[in-house]
Amino acid sequence: MNRRIMRGVGAFAASTVLWCTASSLQAQEAQPKPNILFIVSDDTGYGDLGPYGGGEGRGMPTPNIDRLADEGMTFFSFYAQPSCTPGRAAMQTGRIPNRSGMT
Repeated sequence: MNRRIMRGVGAFAASTVLWCTASSLQAQEAQPKPNILFIVSDDTGYGDLGPYGGGEGRGMPTPNIDRLADEGMTFFSFYAQPSCTPGRAAMQTGRIPNRSGMT
């Protein structure tokens, strides 16, 4: 009889833990998460896109990128690499390209 009681208490405890975990996960999912769109392009200069002073004035209208910038964030302080390989290495690893062997 003692084993039956222990099994019942164990099953109750396990189901309680699972229920609490599931409810906390649902509470986390209910909070809105930001949508992050990271656009990577090659050979695009700082002033080529509309949000940074380019766009239609430079002969390259970028209406969709302009709208995304108006509705979200636009960054004005950043570092860039002189060629695409070090830049990709920095984006993928989060490290300075020299530390990844990409110079």
